[in-house]
Amino acid sequence: MSMKENQPVFKKEGRFERQEEAPKKPPQEPTPPAPVAPEVQAGGSLDQVRQKAMSAYAAYVEAERQVANAYKEQEKQVDSTYIKALEQAQKTYEENVLRASRTRDAAVAQANRAYEENATRAAKAREESIAQAWKAREDTLSSAWNIYIKTRQ
Repeated sequence: MSMKENQPVFKKEGRFERQEEAPKKPPQEPTPPAPVAPEVQAGGSLDQVRQKAMSAYAAYVEAERQVANAYKEQEKQVDSTYIKALEQAQKTYEENVLRASRTRDAAVAQANRAYEENATRAAKAREESIAQAWKAREDTLSSAWNIYIKTRQ
């Protein structure tokens, strides 16, 4: 089994799923030793040795099964830890993106306020300049007419 096949994958919906691997074949039980010929069984101690050998073999098979189970359990724990780390990384990423968005929004709002204030000041200054120019025009025309009227008398 390769890491790529067994690696959890982040789905678009925001969750992690473990890719399924091909089903494993159960380990084959070892075949028992071949039967001993009757003439060999005649000795009692040979029978005891055979019994001990069968018991030892059964213990070996059981120990092998327990080791395989321990490896499977360890693999589940490692996968669980990996998935938790991926989820935490995703959560941290999303929090940072949200914080950056809020910072950007605040900066844009501040820039908009500054723009509005400057535009208001510029409009006010424009209106004042127009009013001053109009007053200067009126004063100049008034003076010109006064001079004209005085010269006609």
